[in-house]
Amino acid sequence: MASAPSHTARLAPSRAEILSGGLIIALCAAIGTFTLIVGEPIISTGAWAGLLGLWLLLVLTAGYEEQRTWLPRTAFALSVLASWALVLTLPTGGMVEIILVVTVAMGVHVAPLIATAAVVALNTGVIALGALRGSTGEGELQEVLFFTGFYLVIQVSAMLSTSALLREGQMRRRLEEQNVELTATSVLLEETTRTAERLRISRDLHDLIGHQLTVLSLELEAAKHRSDATAAVRPHVDRAAAVAKDLLRDVRSTVGSLRAHEAPDLHASLSRIADAVPGLSVRLSVDPRTAADEDTAAAVVRTAQEVITNALRHSDARVLSITVERAEDSLVLTAHGDDSGPARYTEGNGLRGIRERIELLGGGVTVAPAQGFRLTAHVPSHEAPLRSGRTVPS
Repeated sequence: MASAPSHTARLAPSRAEILSGGLIIALCAAIGTFTLIVGEPIISTGAWAGLLGLWLLLVLTAGYEEQRTWLPRTAFALSVLASWALVLTLPTGGMVEIILVVTVAMGVHVAPLIATAAVVALNTGVIALGALRGSTGEGELQEVLFFTGFYLVIQVSAMLSTSALLREGQMRRRLEEQNVELTATSVLLEETTRTAERLRISRDLHDLIGHQLTVLSLELEAAKHRSDATAAVRPHVDRAAAVAKDLLRDVRSTVGSLRAHEAPDLHASLSRIADAVPGLSVRLSVDPRTAADEDTAAAVVRTAQEVITNALRHSDARVLSITVERAEDSLVLTAHGDDSGPARYTEGNGLRGIRERIELLGGGVTVAPAQGFRLTAHVPSHEAPLRSGRTVPS
């Protein structure tokens, strides 16, 4: 869930991608083993088997290294050379050329598309060279051309389809991130709008109805003390004055209740954000005693949004646990994914902004990269006054 160290970080592979990649690697290992059994490499069998094992290791390193750094790119370049050696050390062509196709598909993940296209062209030359070694006549030359063209088409298809899948995955993740951000903004905007509307209504009640009732009470009080008031009229004036005073007291009470800010419902707000992410299961636990002022609630909501966005962008977590508890005079948000967590992380703009927001309130954020990347945010909380008749459940 940490921000990537650079803008070139790629998306963490999903479990389905890991499974399919593992099956392809296993298929390549099986093809290599079959080739050793039925074929006779130019080099020794042990050397060819070692070369195959090296290629498998390099492809795995290029495919499952989390960040796009020098290591996966170097592993990809070496895997290209190893795949050429595997093909060229066989006297005749065969299924082993599928290794070149797998290398191309892996290259899309770690190298620019133009570099992968160059690898496709070089691979095609290697395939043609390996096939030409055993050809003698014109008919065999046609078979070489067909064989080379066949693998060229497969390589181009693998490159383009993998590139399309990567773009589709990136677009899907971006849409999920934008959905989370829009939902969080909507939650905060609704709370701000409700507060502004309560203040507007309270001002209208105070300035209009309150003022008129005050004038009415004064007029009735003056009528009570007029010397020409008859005994029959005076009781009615007294009752009207009492009603006016009761109404004025009720209006003042209503204005005070409207001005008292109702504590935001953190569980409802966070649940809406969690439900906006179909590709991530968010397990939410909110202490019912987490009544807080608007600034604290906004900080908690924005922190949860950033945690979810980072989980989508930089981890392979499928379950994200978010807990909000009260600890003395602060709220404590703890987030933890079910992935193993990166060995290192670099704090990006989103996480840095959350840290700055919480530190301005007098709190702090701690991050533990290991054990699933645990984030803990302590947000000072001044419990918001509750509206009349509402209590915080114990």
